[in-house]
Amino acid sequence: MEVKKIKEVVDKLPSNNIYELLYYDNIHIIDYPDLLKRKCESMIISNNKNTAIFMTPDLLEEYKQFLLWHEYGHYKLHYDPNMKSSFYLSRFKWKSEHEANVFAALALLKDEFISEDTNVIDLMVHKGIPKQIVYKVYDTFATSEVTL
Repeated sequence: MEVKKIKEVVDKLPSNNIYELLYYDNIHIIDYPDLLKRKCESMIISNNKNTAIFMTPDLLEEYKQFLLWHEYGHYKLHYDPNMKSSFYLSRFKWKSEHEANVFAALALLKDEFISEDTNVIDLMVHKGIPKQIVYKVYDTFATSEVTL
């Protein structure tokens, strides 16, 4: 999915508050310390009736916000009740993870005034996005037609 289409999804969201959006879409947040055993800090699981984001507890709020936006990005971009998500995510894992990262970055930057003097990399790090993800997302923005 191209950045322009991801940005269109982000721009159509009725709120910039991730907690309001999760409430609106009836997505629950569940603290789940056992995720660390799987070497991950968050995941979204959805079926036809329930959707929940499982997270490791005690995360810094900025990082937690990024993870929530990332998982919500999976929901908005990739969820299809007629397809097993495990198949999609296993077959297109890198692509879907990158798209969710782009979604999260766009959502976190949505209300920011970004001028030509703005250091977007520092701004994304300040918003809780890990540096290794920031660089990949920034490169994607730089090669797309989307302006921040």
